Amino acid sequence: MSSRCECIATSTGLRCKRPKSRQYPNQPYCGLHCVVAVLVQTRQARQAPSPKPAPAPVPAPAPSTSVPRPEPKPSLAALKPKKVPAVEQKPAPVRKPEPAAEERKEVTLSVLTLNVRTYETCHEEKTCDVINQDLDTLKPDVLAVQEDWFDSPVDQFPGYTLKAKCQAERQGARYLANSIYVRDDHDLAGLASDPDTLDITGGCRSIRGLVPRCAALLTVKGVRIANLHACGGQFDDPEFRHMAALKTKEKHVELVAQKKPDLIVGDFNAENDRGAAERGLRDYRLYQRLTDKDKALFLDFFLGHVEPLKRLGFLPAYDSRAEGTSAYRTTVDWMYYKPSALEPVGEPLVVETIAKKYTDHNGVMVTFRVVRP
Repeated sequence: MSSRCECIATSTGLRCKRPKSRQYPNQPYCGLHCVVAVLVQTRQARQAPSPKPAPAPVPAPAPSTSVPRPEPKPSLAALKPKKVPAVEQKPAPVRKPEPAAEERKEVTLSVLTLNVRTYETCHEEKTCDVINQDLDTLKPDVLAVQEDWFDSPVDQFPGYTLKAKCQAERQGARYLANSIYVRDDHDLAGLASDPDTLDITGGCRSIRGLVPRCAALLTVKGVRIANLHACGGQFDDPEFRHMAALKTKEKHVELVAQKKPDLIVGDFNAENDRGAAERGLRDYRLYQRLTDKDKALFLDFFLGHVEPLKRLGFLPAYDSRAEGTSAYRTTVDWMYYKPSALEPVGEPLVVETIAKKYTDHNGVMVTFRVVRP
């Protein structure tokens, strides 16, 4: 009988079995090496992962014999969009105007123009008291005078300071001037600048010969002002044919335009339109004695400044007045302004000086709103 061990698989594992010994017929015997082998096999069997059971097959559904029911249509209520809760909106903040805009004040400039005829008014035997009384009442910012004395004292108009003047024609042993005075006021202090002069003679002459004409210029409150005395009048008009050919008054305006003023004031010795000119010249002896041809030529000279001013963009600050501004009942004293810089405020004020036998012109005062300070 073989003495080797046999490993027998049982329901409880591997067992070692050997044939019965003769000495111990009832006792099975296994060698040590067989026992070790059995223990290793038993451990390996326990550590091996057990196989996962296969999933049970799912039975296929039996074919249905019933008729499918149609899906219900959504109701109108279901189609309505759902209300989204409104988001509370805060009002936009109100922007306050800039302090500079709130504090900005309207800038105005009042100007009085007057042919003062100084050789018959403000001289040794007759003072300027009449016009000074009007100035004390009206208080214009700027006083523009024609036929002032070129060498006149700067304080002849109390409360006003001479800032610009130009030398014009001779009167006896002295010269006349066109002058610009500025009111002595703390608001105007330092606001008058850049005085200048311009020769605008342009061939102007009278029965006595060549007549120098000029313009004085000054900037006040940012407004450039030109004060002139244009060719014409009782001494110059007899030479109208010569000056009409030279277009003297047109040259006046073109020369002044070179200085780029915002306001041109003074004695233009002319009306502003043909109808007013014809009405105003009815009582002018020189005009009434002319032929129809010469009357037309005289009007061309008389109104020579109108079209050039229109072309340059200037507008008259007022219309012709029925009573005129001169002793000849014609409106010859004017203010022409640039709309881009100035805007007249209210009606012009006529300063009655003819009735007071002070001069042969009435003064005209206009207040402007400064559009471009």
